[in-house]
Amino acid sequence: MILLDTTFLIDLQRGKRNPSRKGAESWLEEHPDEQLGIPAVVLGEYSEGFEDPDHPILTGYRSDFTIIPVDEIVASHYGMISRILRASGNLIGSNDIWIAATALSLSYPLLTRNADHFARVPALEVVTYRAGSVR
Repeated sequence: MILLDTTFLIDLQRGKRNPSRKGAESWLEEHPDEQLGIPAVVLGEYSEGFEDPDHPILTGYRSDFTIIPVDEIVASHYGMISRILRASGNLIGSNDIWIAATALSLSYPLLTRNADHFARVPALEVVTYRAGSVR
């Protein structure tokens, strides 16, 4: 399974509105058999853009993708990541630490356009996309 970052969901929505911005959609087409999950924190970040919590896009994502909850294992990873990044002077936003902690707790890669940002997290496998290609 690969976990999706908020940037991927935003790009997926933009690609549906603008054919020249199909990087996320192209990635999905190139990986039709990949199981995909959304950390609960990502769903929360993405939902901020919708007045209606039952908007069809949100309900579609909740039914199409596995939502990964925050549990005590994720919380333990959060504390470890936060401590390491703070000590090294490479702290990232707390939501991104939760997202990374979710991926690390399950040993799943994170698919994001924000690879340099998440690369600060030790041992996190980061997958990125650009115009339908994967690095």
